[in-house]
Amino acid sequence: MANCTFFGRRDSPNEIESILKMKIAELIEKENVDMFYVGNNGNFDRMVLKSLKALKEKYTHIKFWVILAYIPKKRTQEEYELTIIPELVERVPYKYAILERNNWMISKSDFVIGYSDGMGKSSDFLKLAKKKGLIVINIAKKNQVSGGC
Repeated sequence: MANCTFFGRRDSPNEIESILKMKIAELIEKENVDMFYVGNNGNFDRMVLKSLKALKEKYTHIKFWVILAYIPKKRTQEEYELTIIPELVERVPYKYAILERNNWMISKSDFVIGYSDGMGKSSDFLKLAKKKGLIVINIAKKNQVSGGC
């Protein structure tokens, strides 16, 4: 079995949601991915979580966790049940928490699905994942899959 994480722009367009869901389903079916880690910062992460919840109805064996960089001020009961705060994140200054959380997610994963046009932090994390040998699927660039072991 394999793990997947996600990195995308906070302002990712809603139009990519169906592509995102399709790519996740492909990883489940073709690559035996059964564990997913997603952040909670922005529209991309919201679409990932929505897609995972919908796919869980068909693929009941999959698991997913929202990985927090810090405890949000507003949380619902559902978020408590689906969240992890990596221990190392609690030990770094607030401004480095997202960086540490993202590094933790990369260290636990085999695949990354991202949405990046080459600018911003999401691009940096897609490059880092590729450098570490993860298979990276950037849905912002048509048919782009890179990296690998």
